[in-house]
Amino acid sequence: MANGGSGLSDKGAGDHRISAIYSSDLRRALETAEIAAAPLGVAVTPDASLRERHLGVLEGLTREEAAAQQPAAWRALRCGGATARIAGGGESIADLSARVVAGIEAIAARHPGETVAVFTHGGVLAACYHHAVGHPFPGKLVNCAVNRVRIEGSKWAVVEWGGTEHLQGTGYQQEAFGGSKTTG
Repeated sequence: MANGGSGLSDKGAGDHRISAIYSSDLRRALETAEIAAAPLGVAVTPDASLRERHLGVLEGLTREEAAAQQPAAWRALRCGGATARIAGGGESIADLSARVVAGIEAIAARHPGETVAVFTHGGVLAACYHHAVGHPFPGKLVNCAVNRVRIEGSKWAVVEWGGTEHLQGTGYQQEAFGGSKTTG
């Protein structure tokens, strides 16, 4: 893992020195950030604004369980539109986007002119892309991809999206989404 983390951080940074690393405070992102940060000697700052969308009463349920046990909440998630909130404190897509944009802009404001690495989740990345370019990402978001966004104040520009060159030779399956039948 350390070698994979070292390759990820070195190649993911490109020609830029990473001066700060932020991560969702959820374990799956935080552990990845810590692995990548170790060879750089940069501390990881957990940040709740980088968490995945809160799904309210659907948290922890499979798709099948959600549809059967919480049909109204499931419909709100699947068909409710950008402002539909999910019962039990769940966020709408608009809520998620507002939280994420505010959090990312606050991080950028603390590090003007610096290269900052952020480790987060698919819903957060989708919100970032949409905010930066004005429309949803047209393909599948790839786990562990490098996505570069330049932020100056409230102006966002996508520099690179979905870079996976750093994953070559790691066993990463480019055609898979969430693993394969043998990898889970």
